[in-house]
Amino acid sequence: FHLSELRERCDADLVRLHSVGGTVLFVQAEVHRDGALFTTNSVVGSEWRQDGFDGLETEGLCHTASFLGYKCWGMPFVTAWHFRDRPFGSGPEA
Repeated sequence: FHLSELRERCDADLVRLHSVGGTVLFVQAEVHRDGALFTTNSVVGSEWRQDGFDGLETEGLCHTASFLGYKCWGMPFVTAWHFRDRPFGSGPEA
């Protein structure tokens, strides 16, 4: 599912994910310090069972983080705005 689809299917603030895409990621620095990186090659031993590339880049980050004991979570009700996508001062915080 895409996170926007999860908004319609659940009411949880956090949803457990097997893998992530790379639009916006919030990663605790500790996860990177422990060795989880954006991979350039497939992650050996990952359980990615979808069509396409196996555990590359952001997906690989989630897989290596899970090998280190961390979990990946989605926040379906958090919206990331790119600065140029909306006029200044028109967002919900204005």
